[in-house]
Amino acid sequence: MVVDEILCRGCGYNLKGLPAHGLCPECGVAIRVSTDGDSLRASQPDWLAHLARWNGICAWMILLMAACVLIEAAVATQHVLILAAVALYQLWAVASWQSVRPEPSQQVLSRSQLFTRLATSLGQVLGIVGAIAVATGHSWPMPAGVAFMLTWICFICATAGQLRALAGLMQRAPWTGLSWRLSSCTNEFVICNSAAMLATVALYYYACLWMIAPVAAIYWAVRASLLILRTADMLRVEATLGEENWHYCHQVAAPASDADSRTTASNDSSS
Repeated sequence: MVVDEILCRGCGYNLKGLPAHGLCPECGVAIRVSTDGDSLRASQPDWLAHLARWNGICAWMILLMAACVLIEAAVATQHVLILAAVALYQLWAVASWQSVRPEPSQQVLSRSQLFTRLATSLGQVLGIVGAIAVATGHSWPMPAGVAFMLTWICFICATAGQLRALAGLMQRAPWTGLSWRLSSCTNEFVICNSAAMLATVALYYYACLWMIAPVAAIYWAVRASLLILRTADMLRVEATLGEENWHYCHQVAAPASDADSRTTASNDSSS
């Protein structure tokens, strides 16, 4: 019997009072999966596969954005490259939003998840404002440079939140070293990108020095994206192993649940 208020990992149903060897009455997931602890492998496999897929997409969008910005900085202002980077940013924002999707049993977003989603939403709006300013040549409602600088800030905040969320997930898996690397990369990413952003503003009128800051920021963006790709691979591994664990628990729990149902039915008929 489940004596504590434990939520089903499949649907979030409160399992208190149900037999520990049975199935969730809402989604049919084995209760044992939810009572085995906070291991990532015991989480819903579809949710882990979702995180792996969208974190991988997010990392590739960062790499493509970095390539566009680097080429644009090297060959002077090219509106096509700027607009392409903005389009990639919109795709990255969607992927970043999905990459911190809460677990089915999670009732409230964590601070990292909420921070990431707020930053990506604001960054999408600012990116569109900057693209309009570039395409039309007007500075309404704000200059393109200001809009893109604010978009950069949103990107830093959202990526930091995403890295923090992934570090928390890896603490629930056998990959504790990866969790430490994600946490370390978060701090370095924020500090270096913030310094690069300030240097971009300070060195804007010095053409020979202006590219130093974007190149430094791109280096840390690429490093973060490669680490996110590594984490996505680990999430796929956990999803595969978790699916096997779920099938095993369900095979064990289903006969016991059927036996309980037959016992209850016989007791009702005899009474």
